[in-house]
Amino acid sequence: TASSLCFPRKAEIRPGEGSSRPVIHVHEKSGLNMLLKSLAIETKRLRPELIVAGLHPGTVDSPLSRPFSRRVAPEKLFNREQAADHLLKVVNILNSDHSGRTFAWDGSEIAP
Repeated sequence: TASSLCFPRKAEIRPGEGSSRPVIHVHEKSGLNMLLKSLAIETKRLRPELIVAGLHPGTVDSPLSRPFSRRVAPEKLFNREQAADHLLKVVNILNSDHSGRTFAWDGSEIAP
C-alpha cells in the first residue's frame, strides 16, 4: 500500500522581484519534506507494511502549468492520463526501503 504527496520538484528564488511567493514556496516545500519524513517514521512504527512516498508527476498540461509550459520540452509535457500512468508505475515498484523519500514521474529519486 502506498500513500503519496505531490509537490513541486524545484523551488526558484528570484531576489528583487517584489514578491514573497518564491520564499513562501521554499518554506512550503521544506514543510512537505519534513511531513513526509515524519509520517514515514510514524507509519513504519505503527504499520511497517505501509509505504509513504512523495511523488512528482512532472509537468502536466493544465491551466496551472500553461504559463510555464513553453519552457518544457514537448516530450516532458504530459496530459493527465500520461501523468497518472507514470505515477502508477512508480508506486508499483516502491517497497518499504523507499518510505520517506520522494520520486519523480520517471522513478528517479528527488533529493529533499
